[in-house]
Amino acid sequence: MESQNPQQTISYNTPVRQKIKEFKGYGAIFLGSFLLKLGLGAIIIGGMTYHYTYKSYEYPEKMYLNVNSRFFVGVWTGVFFVLTGIIGIVAGISKSQCMIATLLVLSVSGIFFAIALLSTYAVTLPFVMEGLRNEDQENQRAELINWELWAGLDGALFTIGVVSGFLCIVSSILGCAVVCCGRRNANTGHYLEMESQNPQQTVPDNAPVREKIDEFKGRSAISFGLLLIILGIGAAIIDGMIFKFDFQQYLSLSTPFWFTGVCGGAVFVLTGIIGIVAGTSKTQCMIATHLVLSVLGIFFAISLIIYYSFMVSYVGWSLESVTLLDLSVISIAIGVICGILCIVSSIFGCAVVCCGRRNEIPSWNYPGADNSGHIPYRYGQEMQQNPIHAQHPQKEEQLRF
Repeated sequence: MESQNPQQTISYNTPVRQKIKEFKGYGAIFLGSFLLKLGLGAIIIGGMTYHYTYKSYEYPEKMYLNVNSRFFVGVWTGVFFVLTGIIGIVAGISKSQCMIATLLVLSVSGIFFAIALLSTYAVTLPFVMEGLRNEDQENQRAELINWELWAGLDGALFTIGVVSGFLCIVSSILGCAVVCCGRRNANTGHYLEMESQNPQQTVPDNAPVREKIDEFKGRSAISFGLLLIILGIGAAIIDGMIFKFDFQQYLSLSTPFWFTGVCGGAVFVLTGIIGIVAGTSKTQCMIATHLVLSVLGIFFAISLIIYYSFMVSYVGWSLESVTLLDLSVISIAIGVICGILCIVSSIFGCAVVCCGRRNEIPSWNYPGADNSGHIPYRYGQEMQQNPIHAQHPQKEEQLRF
């Protein structure tokens, strides 16, 4: 790029952009399409398993829902895989650094969603296989409508979890090759006004990051922060209300998960407070802290959903407590909303922390120039006397031979 203005010089050398050019766009599109299909399959199969009922020989007049189907694990994990797949396709087509960073965040989160899916059905499959082996026995405790189909659906969801986890790992590696492995101290060109012949004029560090900070959605961060605080307090209160129910069987079964709502609520409240501070101050440190807490909040939201899904299944099947059931359903809704808010907040934060090129220092295509921004004195004079030759000193050196 040439200019007739003797007070400006442009030179580009961008390893970060080179990393973006090397980004496997076709690979991201393929992985995204595959994840999209797997996510849709998980949603459909997860909805089908909800309709499976069985009858107990103790109460043959009653039909019971499959306990595990009430978790809806296939549905909400499938929705996340669909979202990750769409972002992967967009990132592969556009090859923008921001979309690649968003794909990285979603892919890392998708690994844990895949673990939740495959671990759930890794627990149910042995029970189903036992039912298949005992299907013809007269003393079988429960008679299912179709053991073979149930085993097939659970096996399909388990397989989807394994494959989706592998795809998310590969996708996160592709994204990290740009976001993480791209050299932060990249040599990049900037416009520089030559106000004097001072050979030590440089461009301020972190200029691209500051531009990203100015674009940071401060009002959105404040709004999400307020919602997270309210929902976090609600989750803690509901968990305390549930704990007062003295059901010995329930307490013995859920001992490892006590106070999940309180712990998750505390994380949501802390994330909300940091989000408000980040949206108000717009400092890079607070935005980075908000990003870390938002990613952490995603996992607490998942644990909240799984825990209270177990509560709904167990209480609705055996204890038949309407109050406890309603509180558990509300907690599931809180977990879903907080998870969505944390995902969006992490994307906003990553747009600054990941997409902003840090500490980029200008590089000058002058013989004898270094990456500190130092311009040799004779080329500083030549720029003012003959700006065209000064912008391409290497070409001029070649013409002399």
